[in-house]
Amino acid sequence: MSSFHFRETLDVVSANIPVSVALQSCSSNPVQPQQSPPEQVDATNSKNCLSGSLNAFQHGIDNIDITKPSCSIDLASTKSDGVSGRRNKNWPLVFPIDFDKFHPSLQQALEKKTPLLPRHQRALIQSLYETILSYSIYPTPSQFKSVAVALLTMYPHLGNGLTQHDAESYWRYRLSHKLRNKRRTEVRDLPEVEHMRMKNQLYKANKCQGTLKRKRPLGFGCPNFLPTRDKSEDDASINAHIQFMKSEVMKEQPNHDAINTSLKCTFADRRRYIFTDLPSSENVKELYPCLFTPNQLLEEFRRITEVDLPAVITVFLKKYAKSIIRLTADGAMISADNDTAIAEMAMASLPKLMKETLPSSTEITLNSENEPLLVLEQEDGVMAGRVMTGNVVLCKTSGYFQGLSVLFASCFVLNSFYHKKHRNTLNFIQKVIVQIDSISKSPFLTGVLKSLNTERSILEHLNT
Repeated sequence: MSSFHFRETLDVVSANIPVSVALQSCSSNPVQPQQSPPEQVDATNSKNCLSGSLNAFQHGIDNIDITKPSCSIDLASTKSDGVSGRRNKNWPLVFPIDFDKFHPSLQQALEKKTPLLPRHQRALIQSLYETILSYSIYPTPSQFKSVAVALLTMYPHLGNGLTQHDAESYWRYRLSHKLRNKRRTEVRDLPEVEHMRMKNQLYKANKCQGTLKRKRPLGFGCPNFLPTRDKSEDDASINAHIQFMKSEVMKEQPNHDAINTSLKCTFADRRRYIFTDLPSSENVKELYPCLFTPNQLLEEFRRITEVDLPAVITVFLKKYAKSIIRLTADGAMISADNDTAIAEMAMASLPKLMKETLPSSTEITLNSENEPLLVLEQEDGVMAGRVMTGNVVLCKTSGYFQGLSVLFASCFVLNSFYHKKHRNTLNFIQKVIVQIDSISKSPFLTGVLKSLNTERSILEHLNT
C-alpha cells in the first residue's frame, strides 16, 4: 500500500501542480489562503504534510479509499475533459432512473413492457452509465446493486422471468462490464483509473509469490458428502464386500442386486477414502470396479446429493428443451414430437449454448488432465462416448443425455473439478438445472438463463 502513496506524490509533481496546492490536498487541515507572497508559505504546514507522507510510505496505509486517492482526487477536477469534475456527489440512497433522458425508441419499448431488443438494452446501459459516472468511476458491489434494484423496481418486466437475485446479478454484470470497458478506453487517463491500474499490477506481482489455496470439493455441503459408517459394518465386513464385488464383476452374468447392496454398505468408507487419501481415478476403479458403469455412477451421485439426476434434467428439459434448440439453431423450428428425442437434441445443443464443443476421439490423442473428460465417437451410426480421466476410461456411455449426465456425476463421485473443455456446460447443469450452489451463478449463466426465459416466452406467444 505504501508504494501507492509514493506514486501519488510523483503524480503531483508530474502534473505540474504548484507545491502549495499539493500540500493542501495532502493535509488534514488545508492551508488557508494568505496575503503573503507565495515564497512565504507556512513552513510548519509543509513540514507536517511531508512528514505525514513519509510516515505513510514507511508504515503503509490501512484505509486508503482507492476510488478517491488522497493526492489525486483534487487533480481530477483540473482535467479539461470535464468527466472527472462531475463526480462530486454522494451516492444516493435510491438511485435515480430518469425516464425523460432515455431515447424515444427506448421509452416506447419500456412502455410496451416487452423484452428489450439488443439496441434498446445498449441504450439503457449507456444512459445508466452516464448517471453512474456522475457519482463514481468505481462503484462498489452494493452501489451496482442499488442501480439494479431501482431499475427492476421501476420496470419489473426487465427481469425476463429470472428470480429477483438472478435478475439483479444480470444487470449488475451488464453495468460492471460497461464501466470496465470505459475505464479501458474513454476514461483510462483519469488519476483514479491510473491509481487502480497500478494497484492491480502490484497485486499480480505479489500473487506470483504467494501460495494457491486448495479449492473446495464439488460435493462439499451435500447431504452425504462424508457419511458415517453403518454400525453393522466393520473393517472385516467392508473388505469382504470389496472382494465380493471384484469377483462378481468378472462373471458373465453378475448379480446386480448383490452389487448394489455391497456398494451401499461400502459407501461411507469409499467417500472417506476418496476425500482423505486423494487416490487417482485409476486406483478407485481398481478397488471398486463395479462402481464405474453409467447406472452405478448416477446412483452414487444420488447417494451423495439425494438427487435423482436424470429425473431432474428431464423436468428441466420439458420446460426449456425447445428454447435451447432454437437458440443454438438460429431459431429453427423443431420437427420432432417425441419428448425423448427432443431432450436428446437439447442435450446435444447444450455445449454449443455454453460456447463449448465436445471433443471427438480424433481430437484427443493424449489426455494428461486429471478431471473427467467426455470423448465422443460414432459407433454403428449411434453417438457413443467415453468418460475418461487421463488415459483411463471410467465408463462408456450412449448418447448426449447419458454422456453429460454421467460426466457430471463422475466429477462429484471422484471429488474432482470440471475439465476446462466442459466447465461452462457442467456449471450450468450444477447451478441452473440441479440447483446445487445456485446462489453463486456467474453472470454468464444468468445471462443464458435470461435468454432461455425470453425464448420460452416467444414460443408460448407463438403457440397461443
